[in-house]
Amino acid sequence: MMKWKFISMLILIVLSHLTFIFSEDAVKLQLRNYATQKGIYIGCAVMPQHLDEPTFVNILTNNFNYLTPENNMKWELIHPKKDSYDFSGADKIVEFGLKNGMRIRGHTLVWHYQNPKWLLDSKLTREEAMEVLKNHIMTVVGRYKGKVKDWDVVNEPMGENGVLRWNIWYQNIGEDYIELALNWAKEADPDAKLFLNDYGIEPVNAKSDGFYRLVKKLKSKGVPLDGVGFQFHLDGKFYPDFASIAQNIKRFKDLGLEVHFTEVDVRLYGKPSQREIEQHERIFSELMKLALAYDCKAFITWGLSDKYSWIPSFFSGYGYGLMFDENYKPKSAALAVRDVLKGEKPKSSIFEIQTTSQERPLPAFRGKRVDNVPVIDGKFNEEEWKDAYVYPFVFNQLNTKDFVPPASYDDIYGNWRIVYKGSKIYGVVLRKDNLTVVNHKDPWDNDNFELFYNIDGKWKQIRTIVGKDWQKDHNVNGKAIWNSDGGILEFEVDVGVDLTGKTIGFNVALSDNDTPDNSLRKCQLYPIVGNNTGWQGKGFGEMTFEDENGNFIDKALIGDVMPFLAPPSKIPPVLDGVIEKDEWKNSVRYPLAYNRFSKDQSINNGGAFRFLTVENYIYGAVEILDNKISIENLEFLFSLGGETIVLYSPPGSDFDKKQSKIEAKAVWSKDKKDIEFMVKIRDKSISNEKARFSLGIIAKNAKGENVSFYPFCGYNLIDETKAKGLGELMSKKGIETAIILCQ
Repeated sequence: MMKWKFISMLILIVLSHLTFIFSEDAVKLQLRNYATQKGIYIGCAVMPQHLDEPTFVNILTNNFNYLTPENNMKWELIHPKKDSYDFSGADKIVEFGLKNGMRIRGHTLVWHYQNPKWLLDSKLTREEAMEVLKNHIMTVVGRYKGKVKDWDVVNEPMGENGVLRWNIWYQNIGEDYIELALNWAKEADPDAKLFLNDYGIEPVNAKSDGFYRLVKKLKSKGVPLDGVGFQFHLDGKFYPDFASIAQNIKRFKDLGLEVHFTEVDVRLYGKPSQREIEQHERIFSELMKLALAYDCKAFITWGLSDKYSWIPSFFSGYGYGLMFDENYKPKSAALAVRDVLKGEKPKSSIFEIQTTSQERPLPAFRGKRVDNVPVIDGKFNEEEWKDAYVYPFVFNQLNTKDFVPPASYDDIYGNWRIVYKGSKIYGVVLRKDNLTVVNHKDPWDNDNFELFYNIDGKWKQIRTIVGKDWQKDHNVNGKAIWNSDGGILEFEVDVGVDLTGKTIGFNVALSDNDTPDNSLRKCQLYPIVGNNTGWQGKGFGEMTFEDENGNFIDKALIGDVMPFLAPPSKIPPVLDGVIEKDEWKNSVRYPLAYNRFSKDQSINNGGAFRFLTVENYIYGAVEILDNKISIENLEFLFSLGGETIVLYSPPGSDFDKKQSKIEAKAVWSKDKKDIEFMVKIRDKSISNEKARFSLGIIAKNAKGENVSFYPFCGYNLIDETKAKGLGELMSKKGIETAIILCQ
């Protein structure tokens, strides 16, 4: 017995020592100090009992300067009986915060949830309901007058469809309950800032549109409203559409409102993979950048540590939502947030990444016009599809830090082609996958193919799970037929509009799930860069359909492709031909997978590249992944402000600068499979500039045929192979470049 007692004591000592180490790591993080220097409050939601735990308090006071009571100001706890209040928990949190120099947020005065039974059972007239609500607001706000600086007066008032949520107050008072609540809160504490708070309103969507209409109406009537709270309860498997969120923040701020990030967490399912952890980190980092860029004055996480997170009890199987783990060890997300707070203030332009002008973001795909349409039977006949352009599925949009698919293309790979006649699209997908999973309840979690299109402003998404026809509830006028092993899909869709000569918004996706027992997809492969927002009607490329004269003429821009990114770096990479991970850690890795020398532009495993911006320089790194080619040249084009730079680098050699005085350098690895380069673009910084670029590897394959590796489709090398290099081709047509954002 004594032996076991000794061992138990030893374990406790070790655990306490580990907690001490982790807490020391967290204390040294000093998020609070860096946030104060940036003029932003960084906070978290707490429960009163957490404040009795020394380690929790240590982490809290060293990293946060803002507190939100997680539950103790909600009706159920603070007003449990009609004629009595329980302020004990709220008082403890407020007094702790004031003692430690923290700002306090009151959460919440009006909500459809967590209401006491006595209130829910009450049968109230409008006047009685108004009296009950007013008394509650006056009592609670009045108690904390001068102490609580910000109030979430009404929480989650908006329904998913953009109309007011039906709740006890709407039912008994009417939609003006929101206006009344704000007026009463202002009466109770004229100096407090008043907010409306909701989830799912972060990007521009039906719900945020309704929320916007609500607050705009309130402001026009002179109702006291100081700001809005975007909750940001995010599923980390989906990368947020930060461009849309930025656009949304801006329109609310243009109404004169503050925007606070009020309940941030990024949940992950099961045991997170390294890729998921990296995405978790990046989402937190980008959220803080977004908050700083748009002068959002508060960034609040819904809890401090996974030890006390609400997520597992509300989202079965999920966790890992916060910046500190259950042992209070700071995650990579916390370190990334610290680095953002320590760095220069981000500019809002880095989030304006969707194309906002009529400048085409990259070349459009091409749909050939045919008289004899293919037989849609799931049996691939090369002759039926010989006129079609062939494009790859190559950008894994589930990993926006590294878009390159798995190294083994036996795991998941595919290409696709489209032809048309009249209003009907005909397509074929050739798919290679070592494991087909189709047993999950939600169709999108299975191996599947999706088609997205936007015709004259009306978009549609349709899906076929491997082995099945188009999803019935998508109401497709057409059919989808797979062969027996899921390697071939042929389909037709009647879009109801003659496509002759039209340019439409267009995208396709190939999903891969390798885990029958887990709904988490491994890959979502697209032919363009993006952040997997097609299901929201966003992130479209374009397809131009051949006209009656056999021409492809791009019409008005309808796509909204995310540009390629050149993130900033304070320290330039060492140009030695060795792509060190740490030197390029801020970069985004993209595939090189389009062969522009052929109508069959798909390449299984060509190469990868990345960029960094360092002041007025662009740095690049290229990996050659195909071991069966003979490289002839690397070609790089960069165009900004009317000035265009075109450079060439043969294997093992620096850039050929005979015709240019540009400051540039290219260094190849010894085996000539990697290259790092630098180019001075101009004399002043290129930060936050949109430019155009192209990057290609020109080579010969084992058969001696010309091949090329580019990050997007193109047609000049097919049409004019006698031209002298990329520069001459560019000058002739000017359609072979894509937008790049130098962050």
